[in-house]
Amino acid sequence: MRLRLPRAFLAVAALFWLSSASTVSAMTFSLQDLDDPSCGAACPKVIVASGEIELDSNDKFFNFVRSEVVGRKVASLMLMSSPGGNLVGSIKLGMIVRQLGFSIMVGQVRSGSFLTARCYSACAYTLAGGKSRIVPEGSEVGVHKAWTKATGQRDILGGGTIDGQVSTEGFSPVLERYLGMMGVSRQLVALADGTPSTSIRVLSRGELSQLRVMTGARPQKKRRANG
Repeated sequence: MRLRLPRAFLAVAALFWLSSASTVSAMTFSLQDLDDPSCGAACPKVIVASGEIELDSNDKFFNFVRSEVVGRKVASLMLMSSPGGNLVGSIKLGMIVRQLGFSIMVGQVRSGSFLTARCYSACAYTLAGGKSRIVPEGSEVGVHKAWTKATGQRDILGGGTIDGQVSTEGFSPVLERYLGMMGVSRQLVALADGTPSTSIRVLSRGELSQLRVMTGARPQKKRRANG
């Protein structure tokens, strides 16, 4: 599985963000214990991802897995909570998650207990990368149109500047192809593009299933990586 992103897409889309919050810490990854009476102290740890997705979040995730997960008893599951972030970064993170065989659940862990969470904006594209995609009752997935994080940025493809009115419609084919490869309906892109960046469209349970954003499959209980 390999998605080739056109240079023009990478150059310009790196300036675009899909986020529902203006000031959020960059995404971090950690291993957490998740209480489960069925296995008790023998339960594998889970990966927890929280914060805003950056352009290099995929590299940070890969390095985290290599240094913290390989050789340890860790579930093939990543719990994710994010307001969104960089458009290209979200796709790259989703791709590495799929390549490494992890499932994604929208949620977070606090003191060993599972809590519901939100996966908004660009986070939805990362969620698409999960081998299985789980959205528990109470957790939310929301989408909207991309926007530029700052105005007056230099257009690295040519002269002039890029402002908040630049359209992302030209990127839709790449986003649709990515979703198709991940097994998610390409209609998600149209739904996002039809929602102003100043608002958020929270997907209903029916839409999550219909668009295949949520698979309903249960993730593997544990992961033993070699290396």
